[in-house]
Amino acid sequence: MSGEHKQHVHIAAPAARFGVRHFQTMLMAGGSFTIYMLRVNLSVAIVGMTGMDSPSNVTSNATETGQEKARVYDWDETTQGLVLSSFFWGYMITQIPAGVLTQRFGGHRILTWAMFSTSVLSMLLPPCAYLGGWKLVCANRMLQGVTQGFVYPSMFTMMGLWAPAQERSTLAGIILGAQTMGPVVATPLAGVLVSLCGWPSVFYSYGAFGVLYSMFVLQFGADSPLAHKTISAEERAYIVTSLGGPNLKAPTPWRAILRSSPAWAAIATMALQGGVFLAFLTKIPTYLSTVLKFDIKENGLLTALPYFVSWALSFPFSSTCDWLVKRGSINLTNARKIYNSISHVVGGMAMLALGFCTDTTLSVILLTISIGVMSASYPGVQSNFMDLTPNYSGTIFSISNFLSACCGVAGPIVISWIVSEKGSVSQWRTVYCLLAAVMFISNLHFVLCGSAKVQPWNKPTDKKNKSKRDEEEFPEVGEKLASLS
Repeated sequence: MSGEHKQHVHIAAPAARFGVRHFQTMLMAGGSFTIYMLRVNLSVAIVGMTGMDSPSNVTSNATETGQEKARVYDWDETTQGLVLSSFFWGYMITQIPAGVLTQRFGGHRILTWAMFSTSVLSMLLPPCAYLGGWKLVCANRMLQGVTQGFVYPSMFTMMGLWAPAQERSTLAGIILGAQTMGPVVATPLAGVLVSLCGWPSVFYSYGAFGVLYSMFVLQFGADSPLAHKTISAEERAYIVTSLGGPNLKAPTPWRAILRSSPAWAAIATMALQGGVFLAFLTKIPTYLSTVLKFDIKENGLLTALPYFVSWALSFPFSSTCDWLVKRGSINLTNARKIYNSISHVVGGMAMLALGFCTDTTLSVILLTISIGVMSASYPGVQSNFMDLTPNYSGTIFSISNFLSACCGVAGPIVISWIVSEKGSVSQWRTVYCLLAAVMFISNLHFVLCGSAKVQPWNKPTDKKNKSKRDEEEFPEVGEKLASLS
């Protein structure tokens, strides 16, 4: 039986409506939420750190009144761009090594370590600012990027083994949608914390939450259904057989991956879309503050709004995609392309309009649409890695995330170069036109070259011996596979 055919075999799901696979999905969703809280905290806190909400507070390179929360730093736009992009310097370094390591050792423990480490580093950022200014803050954020570089390759490795083919868009949508809920909670909360307790409280509180959640992941997570101790035999067989058999650990077929046109379509499309998303993530608070003139509390709330809409839309986008494919209305490849086009074309048009908009209310609406519809990419390109290769989804995702991180490094710096004058509407127009063009071009590439068929290199050549050992250890899997042959 071919890999492509196995992907479309319909197996009855277990009777229980909420299974271990759903719990693992929620666990990873919580991790995605937590990581994005830690990732975006600086984007809002820097408004308080640099006194952009209260320019009169800035009197020197580092000024402090009687209260610690009043300390602000006189960092120009270029310096702020370096500080905001420094996270991605470290993030891109570890992407590909992370994909290789999680493929070899499993994602669970690596995910736990990565979450714990970045949380501790977050709590150390205020002392870094006091002791070493922007240079030590950059070093801290770079180290956070190094540790967070292991998070999503770990999650995609686990998702590839936990999400049945028939439920992939829905379960992946829950996990990926949670990353937009991170900014929804983190940005308004950060605005309140900066106003009431000072900007250091943002890093202390978010870091402490991350430490606690990493312990929860360590206790209850598992690499795969075969590694979980309490999953039912019925659910284990359902998941494993829907993926075409047990996971096979073998050397990564790098040559085949790098020669695969569908793999590169997914890699490039997600990398460019990720770069646009990261540009918004780091620079929206600055745009709201300097162009639309919102104060720090309003800034946090309005920054959160687009991500809340994105999270809310992720559920209908993901569930309708699975529903349309199951009932045979469209095939999986076309479904991925249609939903990705909603994300990139509609979002790109809103960005283009935003560049020429002068009304504050309409600007907020267009900004919300731009980011809100990006969740259509969850059942689009972002689920496509698991279609192409359940066994190596974490590896090819890490390649894409590496390229996305490169864009994340360049994005804030390039935007800071373009926007040389605070509050310049014409310079921000150039930024939004550039971002829209990236969205249009990346989607065209995916539509022309993308596919949702399992690739031949997904199964290593030594699969017989490895499959036999797994089927002997879990006989219900072997029996189910035999019945499908």
